[in-house]
Amino acid sequence: MAFHFLRPEIFWLLPLVGLVFWFYKTQQSSASQWKQTIDAQLLAHLLPDKQNQSRTWLPILAACLLTLLIIAFAGPAWDKQKQPVVKNQDALVIVLDNTLSMLAEDKKPTRSVVAKRKIEDLLKRRTDGLTALVVFSGSAHTVTPLTDDRKTILALLPAIDPKIMPSFGNNVVDGIEQALSLFNQTGTTKGRILLLTDEIKPEQFSIINRLLPDSIDLSIISIGTATGAPIPYDGFLKDPKSGAIILAKVNVKEMAKESRTFGFAFSESTFNDTDLERLGLTRNNQTINQTDNTQSRQSSLWIDQGVWLLWLALPLALLLFRRGWLFMIIPFLYIQESDALDWPSLWQTKDQQAQTLFNEGNVKAAAESFKNDRWKAAAEYKAKDYEKAIETYNALEEKSAEDYYNLGNAYTQAKKYNEAIDAYDDALKKDKENNDAKANRAIAEALKKQQKEQDQKNSDQNQD
Repeated sequence: MAFHFLRPEIFWLLPLVGLVFWFYKTQQSSASQWKQTIDAQLLAHLLPDKQNQSRTWLPILAACLLTLLIIAFAGPAWDKQKQPVVKNQDALVIVLDNTLSMLAEDKKPTRSVVAKRKIEDLLKRRTDGLTALVVFSGSAHTVTPLTDDRKTILALLPAIDPKIMPSFGNNVVDGIEQALSLFNQTGTTKGRILLLTDEIKPEQFSIINRLLPDSIDLSIISIGTATGAPIPYDGFLKDPKSGAIILAKVNVKEMAKESRTFGFAFSESTFNDTDLERLGLTRNNQTINQTDNTQSRQSSLWIDQGVWLLWLALPLALLLFRRGWLFMIIPFLYIQESDALDWPSLWQTKDQQAQTLFNEGNVKAAAESFKNDRWKAAAEYKAKDYEKAIETYNALEEKSAEDYYNLGNAYTQAKKYNEAIDAYDDALKKDKENNDAKANRAIAEALKKQQKEQDQKNSDQNQD
């Protein structure tokens, strides 16, 4: 769409133009009534001369001025301006294999625990940039989106367990797609994916290679050994056909070969940080930012052209000022709240101003400025004011499945796991296919269990 208005709702003020003519006609009617009761010779000294009465240009000018002001405030726009946006591109999405085979104990205590410890080591060494965490089994789920809050990821890691996944399988491709969607959501054009897994099939390598753009690098850490181990799940996981116990082996050589073929960085997991260093994941992020990891890109914004109409309206306002007509339309300038009569308020709604603050990272100010409750709650959540976010989400008259899901996330962050579980249940009542709600509900259950065990442990220590 080329020509349009940024604030078309302002056109509801057009009836003010008719009000100007109504006022003019009222004055004319009043003069006519005086003519019927006062002698014409005396009336000539009491009322303006007939020449002035016959002039209609004053109300026309007033109507034109009002119309111009209304159009100006509606924000006519027909062109975009490209603005350089500097975005920190040191973005890393960690994709964690959470399949049942990660319960194998050939890596002590289990592959899953080893992988989570590796993530902890990495997060402790990352001092800058954005990090996200995705887990996958039969399907992929976002644990945390791209954020600079690594403490949140560290807090959620202990609750991640292959047994809590809503569906079982080895959908590593879905995990990569979920990671790429996180880059797209934040407008990040360059970044890295770290995949920790015990299996990638050759055909999956081919699909992943087609999915990855040139600007996204993939690093792989294999978890497990070639000798393998049984999978402890309801005893041990067995082959449904033969009934034999499945031995989960890791074909490290094949994974390394396929990684070289497609140009992916690969390393076996090590007890220390050698694997992370080999993949270049422990480099100082500030050095990266100073070299090639800060990228300038262009974003397009519609240009509000209404300011030019104000210049056109200025001479009309000066003409009407002498005649006193300007005082009729001054109230138009006060259609907004008195505390909002600053320059941005003339051209942007409160929500638009708050969105600008949100995009700039000033989430606390954005939370205070948003009028839309859903946006307000999102800003409060982003500002880590989880109690306020909970209060705002609960105040919504009609909640969607997404509202309940977001409420559950806020309760989880506030460590109110019973309420979080109830919120996720409400989300699933409205949308039974909400796999993210299923996954996060399982995480909340695990965190609740972990909290209960910790409370019991603390209670036993106090008794001792």
